[in-house]
Amino acid sequence: MVEVEEMISVIVPAYKESPLVEPCIKILTEEMEKIKKEIKENYEIILSAEGDDDTPQIMKHLMKKYKNLKFVYSKQKLGKGGGIEHGLTKAKGEKIIFMDVDLSVHPSYAKEMIKLIDRYDIVVASRYTPLSKVKRSGTRIFLGYCYSMFIRILLRIGVRDAQCGFKAYKRNVLKDCTRYVKNKNVFWDTELLFMAKCLKYKVGEIPVHWEEREGKSNISTTQGIFGVLPYILELFIRSWFKKNKPTTNQTFS
Repeated sequence: MVEVEEMISVIVPAYKESPLVEPCIKILTEEMEKIKKEIKENYEIILSAEGDDDTPQIMKHLMKKYKNLKFVYSKQKLGKGGGIEHGLTKAKGEKIIFMDVDLSVHPSYAKEMIKLIDRYDIVVASRYTPLSKVKRSGTRIFLGYCYSMFIRILLRIGVRDAQCGFKAYKRNVLKDCTRYVKNKNVFWDTELLFMAKCLKYKVGEIPVHWEEREGKSNISTTQGIFGVLPYILELFIRSWFKKNKPTTNQTFS
């Protein structure tokens, strides 16, 4: 069992993203060092990688350079959620942050999240608040808004942006919610927040500047939205009929 400490664990999932790994770790480490000096709290960075690219070789070199860096690896594809959960098995921190390896949201927003996590159980970055700034195609912005409205109406999740890949959780809350999450892929974020709502955890939301990396995914936004429709409908049925969903807080050590 991993010994839990008063620190911040940053988990970065990556699937065949080797060109992005080194710049991500460099920028993230620089930012976390600044945050450490300001809030006087230690941190660790855990890269959770999948696939058969050269990420392991890159990480072997980087872990000699950055003392707060850890690495977990799976040859099999775990999915975004599965990758984060894999990283969580090695995390020591009471506060867990996860973010995308392409740093679509700059890691400097972690400072605000860390401060807010004392007030909330979960803090999510949002691309859809009035103060948010988003750089992506008009079609993707429109479809993203549609998805946001769809899940807020059907699932009654009280946040504007369930899918942004930058979130902070209290450790016990994250481990509690993941017990009930079935989908380990792109829908993991939404299902996790649905479980958090069922368990009556308190969720905060912050506006961010989000910039989409060109060629980030070979799956179109339309395909992604239609691909998760069965999962949305399943959760809607569970919510409406109040069947097979958690109703009380149960925490882990």
